[in-house]
Amino acid sequence: FKQKTAYEIKECDWSSDVCSSDLVAVPAAASMFSLTSTWANDCAESTKAGRLAHWCHGMGVEARWKRPVIQVSQEDVDFANGLRVPGKRLAMLCPRSTSPIREWPLGYWVTLERLLRDNGFESVVFGEDGGGIGMQDRNVGLSWSRCAAVAQACDVVVGLDSAPIHWCGTANAKCVAILGPTTEGVFSHMDNVYCVSVAKRKMPCVGCWFGGGYFHGHGCSLGCCAMSNVTPEMVLAEIMSVV
Repeated sequence: FKQKTAYEIKECDWSSDVCSSDLVAVPAAASMFSLTSTWANDCAESTKAGRLAHWCHGMGVEARWKRPVIQVSQEDVDFANGLRVPGKRLAMLCPRSTSPIREWPLGYWVTLERLLRDNGFESVVFGEDGGGIGMQDRNVGLSWSRCAAVAQACDVVVGLDSAPIHWCGTANAKCVAILGPTTEGVFSHMDNVYCVSVAKRKMPCVGCWFGGGYFHGHGCSLGCCAMSNVTPEMVLAEIMSVV
């Protein structure tokens, strides 16, 4: 049993997990289990205990961790080091997702960039169009090698539950992920990824996983209320607590 590795991420499949583990059978445990509708709820309730641990327990196996090692070119390392400004911290912002329901309002990213600047950060953006937030002069581009190199040079990477944060987390960069419809269990195999979301007691639709009574299909895909209730100030507070 293997989860997809970081190298299997493709632009057409940004949902790929980026952890790889070999599983070894435990003779004393003979039963297998099937993935049912309760699995998503179980994972939603778990935090850093982890999805993989949940699967292992059900199948009677134990995990031996084998984390991928991302190879980056010297050219990309030099590019990343050249982004640093003396006396300032460096942040990379990753505003985009192929799934609109996972996105954070673009205006919030503009505010976050200003708040970071006020707190001694220089920011760059993953992408080629300024991330849609007017940062065309600070594009990192779409190269995965360059993304990993920049992530490793940054003090923090800020993004969503989408490929860039999974990739940067695998590169062992310190990351802050903004979540709404999904939960922090998706990053449970990476202790260097910190998550920000609205408390479920305040907003029951948080962690809906695109289903159930709180999910309203097309309406939610136009803009997730759980995402829009995460304020730039909340994200900044999380950033400042981990850098």
